[in-house]
Amino acid sequence: MNMLNLLQTVRDAIFPAIMFAVMALGALVSSPKAEVYNPNGVPISSSEWAETSPDSAKVTVKDALSNSGNATVVAGVTNASAAPYLNLFGSDGAGSIWWPSADGGNAEIQLQIRNASGSVTAACTVTSKKDTAGKFATTCQ
Repeated sequence: MNMLNLLQTVRDAIFPAIMFAVMALGALVSSPKAEVYNPNGVPISSSEWAETSPDSAKVTVKDALSNSGNATVVAGVTNASAAPYLNLFGSDGAGSIWWPSADGGNAEIQLQIRNASGSVTAACTVTSKKDTAGKFATTCQ
């Protein structure tokens, strides 16, 4: 066996092990997690999280969704290991997340809850008003 054959043999043995390690690391690093998507379909930005309701409550998007009266909506924000995913609907062409109330009442966020395969499991509205349990009032269909 000459030196060239020895180097090729070592390469053939090491390359699959390195590729397996890279793939395993990729699977760990990119595991699915809950996501909140803005009206444009991309993950919500820090400035969008901080967007406040246009009513007198001045509630941020993050506070309303993290403290929603619906456990699945809360899981969409806080669950770092799996679905659900939340798709928010914008109220105007500018992509504002809060929908102002037409009658001067509380502002609301409209969203869809999607499972890991992307199917819609519910359509919800989270308002800027807290319910009797101290959570933001949420209705889902």
